[in-house]
Amino acid sequence: MDALARNILDAGNLFDSLETTLLAQHRHLLERDMAAVEDDTRQLKSYLARIRSNVLLRNQQLVAAGFSADETGMQDYLNALPEKRRIMVEQQWRELELKVTRCREINSVNGRLQGRLRSVTAKLLGLIWGQIPGRAYNRFGQIVIEAPKNLSGA
Repeated sequence: MDALARNILDAGNLFDSLETTLLAQHRHLLERDMAAVEDDTRQLKSYLARIRSNVLLRNQQLVAAGFSADETGMQDYLNALPEKRRIMVEQQWRELELKVTRCREINSVNGRLQGRLRSVTAKLLGLIWGQIPGRAYNRFGQIVIEAPKNLSGA
């Protein structure tokens, strides 16, 4: 296996780990487990640093092999491989592209979820601190209490 093919395989493994962590982050966001979300974020940062290094190495390997460090160069590299090898490495490359897309989608969903949680938290804090006029309602939509205007009224 040449270095570029190995790099593509390594990238696929990194994105598998990234996807697993993004899915865990999603679950932790739904559970509102902020300590676990912080741990997930640290793991994600580590994976992203490793992915950046992987991409830089792949670009260097493409250039060293006489190809451009872009999609055209990757396609030229794939086309230069012997047929059996080309088929296998092309499949790994397509799988990598799908993994990247899945991770972007999960990350986008997590970002929207974090935004909603932040908004709800801000509104709840506003109610608690009396900055947003409102009332607390029970599950039947009936008014239970007026929101206190300050902590002494709580």
